[in-house]
Amino acid sequence: MLLIKIIPSFGSHARLLYIGLAKILCGTLLIEWFYRGLEDFRYITICSLIVRLLYVVSVFVLVRSADDYVVYFILTTAVTVLNAIINLIYSRHYITFSLRVVDFKPYIKAFVVLGFYMILTNLYNSFNVIYLGTKCGDIEVGYYTTATKLYVVIMSVFTAFTTVMMPRMSSLISEGKSDEFQTMTSRSIDFLLLFCIPVIVLAEVYAPQIIRIIAGMSYEGSILPMRIVMPLMLIIGYEQVIVIQMLMPLGKDNSILINSSIGAVIALILNFTLVPLLASIGSSIVWFCCETAVAVSAQYFVTKYTGYRLPFKRIIISVIAYLPALLFCSFSNQYIENRLWSMIVGVLFIGVYFFMVEYFLLKNRLLVGNLQSLSRRVFND
Repeated sequence: MLLIKIIPSFGSHARLLYIGLAKILCGTLLIEWFYRGLEDFRYITICSLIVRLLYVVSVFVLVRSADDYVVYFILTTAVTVLNAIINLIYSRHYITFSLRVVDFKPYIKAFVVLGFYMILTNLYNSFNVIYLGTKCGDIEVGYYTTATKLYVVIMSVFTAFTTVMMPRMSSLISEGKSDEFQTMTSRSIDFLLLFCIPVIVLAEVYAPQIIRIIAGMSYEGSILPMRIVMPLMLIIGYEQVIVIQMLMPLGKDNSILINSSIGAVIALILNFTLVPLLASIGSSIVWFCCETAVAVSAQYFVTKYTGYRLPFKRIIISVIAYLPALLFCSFSNQYIENRLWSMIVGVLFIGVYFFMVEYFLLKNRLLVGNLQSLSRRVFND
């Protein structure tokens, strides 16, 4: 609230920022971590689906024009508030609340370390937007946020996967099943490569069409930032695997804090250096550099504690295998005049190429195993 009074650019958006306070306060009461720990994913899915469905319906009913942006933000905040209320009510199936004195000493260290981790992570994820807005204005913020929209939507799927995996990895560590722990990690990497590389190829080639579909013709300034950001799917995806599925279950909270500190320091230095010169493009470069540094740091700690090394050969082979698809999509995008049809052709080609490469050439264990399992079920039935 103090910053709203001090920073001029915040003052012009004071009404939205005050509404956002409710989102911040209720965000602490979401307690989805509790249900993930219990592996009650059925409840998480049903609750999220119902709340988001209500949100979508409300947006279509209540948001009629650009002037309704306050209503839109209230609805966005209401998603968090409603989720928090439902989670607290449902938690009574597992726990009871009382006013008796609780000994917090065993939890203080983990609370402080992981609390600073979250603050520092948000610093290099969110500070980009704030600083970009104060130095370059709302138009450049619009370019940057539009460039990151597709990334955010797609990566939310993979983030959900890594979060779901964390309780299981913790259980394997506590039971001393190191071989199974390594196997689950390898499967996560297989899923990452299977999931990210085709999407990155499509996004790099068809960034202009995607931006026009998402935001319209006036957002061409988002094309280059989007092309800078999209490879982060692979970098952050791998970072999530080794941090959320390895360092966290191993209890290496101090190492996680060091990773975030590195990212925060680099974010501050590069923001002050690049953003005034390159605006939204600079913000994209800053984010790319920060996440790359954090991933390198996390890999150092994972190798130190577990001996697990970056599967460099597997990643390089996967990237090289998709170069012909990248070339085909690039040429078709140049020679097919209708941009929409060009993208449709590219998506269809990538779909077929993806299956041929992953199944027959790379023999991705996740894809091969699931398809063989599915075929056995079909033919046995």
